[in-house]
Amino acid sequence: MKNFIQFAIWPLSALVCTAIPATAQEKGVAKFSQRTTSVLMPMVQDEKIKGGDENAFEQSEVLAKIIIEVIDGDGFVIEMEPKRNEWHVVEGMEHVSGRLREALNAAFGSVENVRLKVKTNKIYSDQNRLSLSGPLAVALGASLKGKTMMPGLTVCGDLHSANHISRPHNFWQQLKGLRNSKKEHRVLVAKDTEEDFKQLIALKELEFFILNEVVIVTDLKSAVAASYTGGDQNFLAASKVFAQIQGIAQNGRVNSLVNHPQVKAKLGEVIRLNPNHLSAKMLLIAGERVGARPQFLAAKYAAFEIQLQLDKLKRSIERHEAFHWEDHVRKATAKRLRVVADNLDEELTEVRKYLDGDMKESCDTLRKDIPIALNSWARSLGQKEAEYHTKNCIVQKAKVEKMIENVSERLDRILNKKVANHDENKPDKGFNDDDN
Repeated sequence: MKNFIQFAIWPLSALVCTAIPATAQEKGVAKFSQRTTSVLMPMVQDEKIKGGDENAFEQSEVLAKIIIEVIDGDGFVIEMEPKRNEWHVVEGMEHVSGRLREALNAAFGSVENVRLKVKTNKIYSDQNRLSLSGPLAVALGASLKGKTMMPGLTVCGDLHSANHISRPHNFWQQLKGLRNSKKEHRVLVAKDTEEDFKQLIALKELEFFILNEVVIVTDLKSAVAASYTGGDQNFLAASKVFAQIQGIAQNGRVNSLVNHPQVKAKLGEVIRLNPNHLSAKMLLIAGERVGARPQFLAAKYAAFEIQLQLDKLKRSIERHEAFHWEDHVRKATAKRLRVVADNLDEELTEVRKYLDGDMKESCDTLRKDIPIALNSWARSLGQKEAEYHTKNCIVQKAKVEKMIENVSERLDRILNKKVANHDENKPDKGFNDDDN
């Protein structure tokens, strides 16, 4: 597996190639054994739409490589690349830098006078908010300890302090990026993500827990300790036993494997050695009898799936409102609306299999009725500009907006609370753009 740890080229007088723990007397970049390092994190990215205006962006969930370069600077500053444009400032980076500095200082001693140049594959969406804090903290913490992180390490968590790592507010959305990756990873997650991972059992994605060694971490020191090969002997022993299970799973179906008595015994051994081994725990739950394991998406996660589609739809509508009424723009917008309609039908047809009760009705409105209205709107936009077509566009747009409003209200009634107004640290945080 490719080693993601990289080293920058520095002047000979400043070259540091060995991982030697920094002394308390060293300051700034001298405290870091690696000036350039990297870590993986699932995130939401912004990607510019081809042929759209300069503010037209689509969002997608990816497993991104985060490259961190530590250089001399004043205070403790984070600079993000790439950006939407030269004026774009990623929201929340001041909070991330403040929490990061406090946590590193508390766990590893004073860290000052550094500038972090952070590069991502694509544009880091504002919707990620504080999600970058956990991956940055683990990567920098390992460098401060003089440790080299294992290849493919993935970190998911909001850093609140050196003693507290929590679930990112839109973790269910970010998790899609990790689920789409087909490579092996060790994944470090917060304890309050356990309910999210149970949903993968309902979705019959057990291969995820074989491919990914998911481990719970509660604070910065435990996260750093889990980021490299070495350290706690029980942790290492648990990983070795789990690797045996991974080897067995390559030769058989995971669904039947989790019911095998010998495999269950090995999974139990993994948990005995490392009670925070979430992959082993989820596979044991998956091997329980029908009725004792999750069979449908829990209501709040079903709502999340539907809410994700609503948010994509809302962004498409908002983007249309920002456009002028030139003929080529109208046709481009019509084409995108048809794509949205097709995607709604395709994605929600798959999701519907795992819904129960009232959620199916909300899903069907999105899957059937809204695409019909979107295609009607698209047909009006595709016509040459005329008073009739302009009025019809307004009518069709209003119809789509009313349907979205009705679905949103229905979700709120089912959950008996506003998805967008949940506390930031609770695992049922929604994905609305205004969920501050």
